[in-house]
Amino acid sequence: MGLAILADGRLPEVAELLAPLGDVATFEGSPIGADLERADVLVVRSVTRVDDELLARAPRLRMVATATSGIDHVDTDALARRGLAFAAAPGANASAVAEYVLAALVGPLGLSRGARIGVVGFGQVGRRVTAAARVLGFRVAACDPPLLEARIRGALSLGSTPFHRLARREPLVSLGDLLPACDAVTVHVPWTGRGRHRTAGLFDGTVLRRMKPGAALVQTSRDGVVDLAAAAAMGLRLVVDVWPGEPYIDTREVTRLGAALVVGTPHVAGGTAASKRRAVAQVGRAIARTFGLEPPARTQRRAVRVVDGRGRGTAACLDAVVGLSAAARTFVAAVAAARGDPLDLEPLRRPLRPELSEVAFRHVPMDVARTIAALRRTLAAFDAPSDAVCRAPSAVHRPLSPSAVRRP
Repeated sequence: MGLAILADGRLPEVAELLAPLGDVATFEGSPIGADLERADVLVVRSVTRVDDELLARAPRLRMVATATSGIDHVDTDALARRGLAFAAAPGANASAVAEYVLAALVGPLGLSRGARIGVVGFGQVGRRVTAAARVLGFRVAACDPPLLEARIRGALSLGSTPFHRLARREPLVSLGDLLPACDAVTVHVPWTGRGRHRTAGLFDGTVLRRMKPGAALVQTSRDGVVDLAAAAAMGLRLVVDVWPGEPYIDTREVTRLGAALVVGTPHVAGGTAASKRRAVAQVGRAIARTFGLEPPARTQRRAVRVVDGRGRGTAACLDAVVGLSAAARTFVAAVAAARGDPLDLEPLRRPLRPELSEVAFRHVPMDVARTIAALRRTLAAFDAPSDAVCRAPSAVHRPLSPSAVRRP
């Protein structure tokens, strides 16, 4: 008899993709009731908080998997106390987020060839942004203290893909060196509230003051990493996709940013159908490894035309989203069209606080389809599978200088 799997029904094709591993039941909203009580494996999205209270209602549970790259909605300490296995889907939506970031840099922010871009957090998204930015002629500097330490310890798993090569070869600089030298800074760190490399409150007023006057800041990482109000007060130009209080976005937080907000979107940077399907397949393979099962067969990505289940395309569905301004639709539809992949509209339907039903996003005149199409081959190379593993050479910290900021 296979596993009893309980999965979030909002994940694309989740029952189909995980069916080879066992009996799949799905839930809408919160996982409750008899299905949770008998589940061996729970598969969630970021909207489900996995904590002691939920786990107490799942006596048979043996594993939790989240079809997301971020894991701050999962209490991993609670899982460890119960001896439960855990898996996430790092990188599943990384190319989608990188496309969004590059679209913002060349479109509404108006940066041109030769501009200096700072990438803070050199993981799945950061490395893709770096490679794609160089295709566009940007100069790039990267900062990632944990990665630098891992290099020095020789603790990196390195393969032959661009992702692995950048991990061991990219010059890494300190945040203090990076900020004053860059025309735009894009943030790609996880949220961590403790430890030596704590990211909660990383971009506070003190740190933000080190940035160039009038520089741009792109925030697609996690809420709590960037003090948006302080950034706006300093006159930085903002592109923001993550907000305080998600999934309930209080638009007062949006309007307080005033003219500093160049682009605001409701957490949709990585929200493509393909990226979510890729995440489900990724956690499916992790479940198979955990329980010694045959992994689900890899399937080819299919062209998807129906976005909302009623036959309407991306533009028509965006028009139907309550509370989303025409300005936001313009930007999001342009990015979705350039990807060649329909946008997952579920995040756009998240309820807003009732006293503020209109989202005050700025007007974004842009045509990014041709630009993003030119980046596709670069980003696709990062998704090539590789099982090769070797040890990393040791590395030394390099301060930011004309030679340290690699030119295209």
